[in-house]
Amino acid sequence: MDADAPHRHPPRKSAVADSPRRSAVADSPRKSAVEDSPNGSGVFRMACAVMAALFALSVAVQANDPDPVRWMAFYGLACATAAAGALARPRLALELATALVSLGVVLALAPAAATARREAFTSFHMQSPDDELVRELGGAAIALAFALALLARRALRARTARGRASRAGRGIAAASVVALALGAGCNTWRVFFPSHAHESVAPVLPELPRPAVLLFTKTNGFRHHEAIEAGVPAIERVAARRGWSVFHTENGAVHAPALLARFDAVVWFQTSGDVLSEPQRDALRRWIEDGGGFVGIHNAVGERHYDWRWYVRDLVGAQFVGHTMSPQFQRARVLVDDRAHPATRALPAAFDHVEEWYSFDASPRARGARVLLRVDEATYAPEGWGGDLRMGADHPVVWSHCPGRGRALLSALGHQAEAYAVPEHLALLEGAIAWAAAGPGAPCDDVLAPAAD
Repeated sequence: MDADAPHRHPPRKSAVADSPRRSAVADSPRKSAVEDSPNGSGVFRMACAVMAALFALSVAVQANDPDPVRWMAFYGLACATAAAGALARPRLALELATALVSLGVVLALAPAAATARREAFTSFHMQSPDDELVRELGGAAIALAFALALLARRALRARTARGRASRAGRGIAAASVVALALGAGCNTWRVFFPSHAHESVAPVLPELPRPAVLLFTKTNGFRHHEAIEAGVPAIERVAARRGWSVFHTENGAVHAPALLARFDAVVWFQTSGDVLSEPQRDALRRWIEDGGGFVGIHNAVGERHYDWRWYVRDLVGAQFVGHTMSPQFQRARVLVDDRAHPATRALPAAFDHVEEWYSFDASPRARGARVLLRVDEATYAPEGWGGDLRMGADHPVVWSHCPGRGRALLSALGHQAEAYAVPEHLALLEGAIAWAAAGPGAPCDDVLAPAAD
C-alpha cells in the first residue's frame, strides 16, 4: 500500500440500507391511520357486529315488511359494513358506514318530508302523487344519500392525509350508532322493535251525546300515517252527518270500565302493536262481551305477532299471515257475499278496489263468522315475500260475529289514504259503525266456535 496514498475507508453503508428490516415508511406503501388504528377490532367492529345482529333480527322477525326498499337498503348496508369489519377491511367498512349514516339521515327525515309533501299538495288543491312518483322520490332520496356518502368519503380521505383518520374512524363508528338511533323515527324500526308504552292517566272526556263512538288510533308498531290522516276526518264527517258523537284519541287509558260505558261503539282504526295494558285489555273485553260494539279497520286485523291471544283468536277470528308485494297495491274485484247485513246494504253486488290485500291462515267462516265481503283472487296476484298467499274461493276481507252479547266487525280494507274517498268504502265504514253502535238489543247470532289452539 502506498504510504502517501490518502487513507481510504470503504464507503460506509447505511444501517437502514443494510438492515434486512427495511423502513415501513421508506419502502412500503404507507398505510392510512384508519387501517393501522385499533378501530377495526374495537368500538368500530363492535358497532358493525351490532348492526349485523339487527339486520339478522329484522329478517327473522318480519320477512313481509310493507316498506321493503327502505329497510333493505338501510340494513343491507349495515350487513355489508359488518362483513367488511369482520374481514379486517376497516377502510371499506368506514366508507360503507358513511353511506349507512347518510341513508339513515335521509330515512329519518323521510316522515317529515312526506308530511310536508302532503301539506303542499293539499294547499294547492292537488291530488296525491301516485305510486310511480313516490318511487321516483324514493330513488332520488337514495341517490342523495349516496351523494352525501361520496362527499363524506372525500372529506375522510383528506383527514387521512393529515393523519387524523383514527379520529374520523371513531367518529364514524359513533355516527353509525347514532344513525341506528335516528332510524327509530322510521316506521321500519317500529315494525322490528315495537314500543310497549301504556298510558296510565286517562283523557278527560267531553260531553258525548249518544250514540257515541270512540275512535282509537294508537300505534306501537308500524304506523299508517297517510291512512290515519285521511281516515279520521272521513269518519268524523260520516259521524257528523249521522248525528254521532266522536272522541278520537291515542291514549290507551281510555279503555277503562267507567269511560267505555259512555260509548256505543269502539273503532280501532289502523292500530298496531301492544297498545293496551292488562287491565285495559280486560276492560275492553268485558265491555264488548257485555254488549259493546267493536269495529277493527285494516291494520287492526293485520298483525303477524300478537301479545294478546284473545284479541286474534276470539275477536278478530283469523290470523293475518301476509299481504301482497308483487306489487303491493293492486286493483281487484270485491264480491259482496251478504247484502242483507246492515253494514253492506248500501253496497253493489261487486266493485273494484285498490288495496294491499291481506291473507289469513283460514277463513273465519269455518268458525261461524258471517263473511260479508271477499276478494276474487283471479283478479289480482296474491303473492307476497313469503310466496303464495292464495286462500282460494273463500278469501274474506270483511266479516262480522257476536262475542258474548256484543258485536264485532273486522275489515282488512283501507291501507291507502285514497280509500277514504271511495264511495263504496265509505258506505261500508258507515254501515259497520252504525251496526256496531246498535246495541245488544239488535239480533246477532253469528258466534265463533272455539279456536283450536
